[in-house]
Order: sequence, then structure tokens, then C-alpha cells
Amino acid sequence: MRLHLTAIAILFTLIAAGCAGTRAVHRAAEEHNRRGAEYLSTGALDEAETRFRLALEYAPDFPEVLNNLGLVAMARGQLDEAASLFRKALRRRADFSQAQNNLGRVKQLLGDVAGAEARFRRALEVDPAFWEARRNLGRLLIARRALDEAIAELRKLQAIDPGSAAACLDLGVALLLADQPEAAAASLERALQLDPGLAEAHYNLGLVWFRQARFDAAAEAFATALALRPGFAEARHNLIAARRAASDVRGARSAQAAP
Repeated sequence: MRLHLTAIAILFTLIAAGCAGTRAVHRAAEEHNRRGAEYLSTGALDEAETRFRLALEYAPDFPEVLNNLGLVAMARGQLDEAASLFRKALRRRADFSQAQNNLGRVKQLLGDVAGAEARFRRALEVDPAFWEARRNLGRLLIARRALDEAIAELRKLQAIDPGSAAACLDLGVALLLADQPEAAAASLERALQLDPGLAEAHYNLGLVWFRQARFDAAAEAFATALALRPGFAEARHNLIAARRAASDVRGARSAQAAP
């Protein structure tokens, strides 16, 4: 049975405003950057790139614009170009934590796990409260099964933002993988208090109950995950398994036959 983190997460950082270190930035460059960020947030990549290129004509060393152009390249799947732009931003501003985080994401997508981890940690050296970088680090540590480190980082994430359902979910997954089912259940239940519609939290809570032979509770959790996200294949598979384990043959058949 596979564990699930949130399917969609804000793992990169868009900069709508800022200044290039201590140097003054032309007002038009800031305005084009702001408008470009608005376009980028809606997925209008061509319009965003046009605005960012205009901003660079006014301020060629504007690191926030280079970062945002990197995000445009990233959204287009141009990962090498994105990495180059994030590095350019960092050459102009060494303490640019957002560009460090974004470069880490590119490295992770390119399969350079060690390089990605190093970038996330550098971002946190600059700004320990940087939520996206700490979450990226925690999830990367989960992926490589460095669970004690992952749990420590995700507990810090919770402390930074106690109201984050995503942080509670990720911590719950790490605790479950670390064979701490009671603590995992508590974290996942907290995630659902904060966001009852979080399908992945219902799903992973179902895994906790299944491992504890609480098959009816597991089936209910898997069914809820499936209702929230139709097409959640693992949830359907595990719902059938939980119904069968509970000797609910009719329920298993119904789950299997459902569209």
C-alpha cells in the first residue's frame, strides 16, 4: 500500500515585488515585474515572459525578475534554462533564498537529490522561516527515507505554521513510514481538522487503521478519499482490500464495480 503526500503543492516561489539588494530599481522594472507575476500566477506564460523581459531592459541585474523568468522556463519544462536563470539570480544576490529554493526544485526534477537538498538547506540558512523550502526539504527527506531528519524538519514546519494542514499531512506520512502509527494518526487527524477535504490525509489515515486491523475504519477512510478525489486508484484498491479483510464481500464487490 502506497503512502501519499499532497498531490498539488506550492513548492516554488514567485516574486511579485522586491529590490535588487540595496540598489535602487527603476520604477518601470518593478511595475513590469509585478504585472508579469500576475500573468504567471494565472498560467499566461507568454504574457508573463514579455513583462519580465521588459523589466530586464530597465534593470538587467534585477534578481527577482531573473527568478521569475526561471519559473516561466520551469513551467514550460525547460529545466536547464530554468536552472541557468536561477543561478544568474543568485550571482546577482547571493542571499536570495527564493532562487535557492527554486534551483533546488529544478535539481530535484532532474534527479540530483543531493544537489536539491543542498539548495533547500542553503535557502533555510538565509531564512529559517521559509515555509516552501522547509517543506521541500522535509518531503525530499521522506523520499530518501531519512525519516528521523524528515520528522524533525516537518515538526519545525508545524511550529512555523500551526494552521497548515499540508504540514500535518506530511508529518503524518513520515511518522507512518517510521512505524509510529499512533503519532501518525494524531497528525493526520489534525490535518483533517484543518482541512476536511484533504483526500490524501483520509487515505493515509486509512493505512494507519488497516495496519492496526481496524478494517471498517480503514474502509471508511479510503471511501472518503475516493469520494473527494474520484479516480484515486490506490484508494479504490485499498477500499476493496479493507472490505475483504472485514469480511464484507458485498461491499468489496460494490467498490470493485463502481465506475
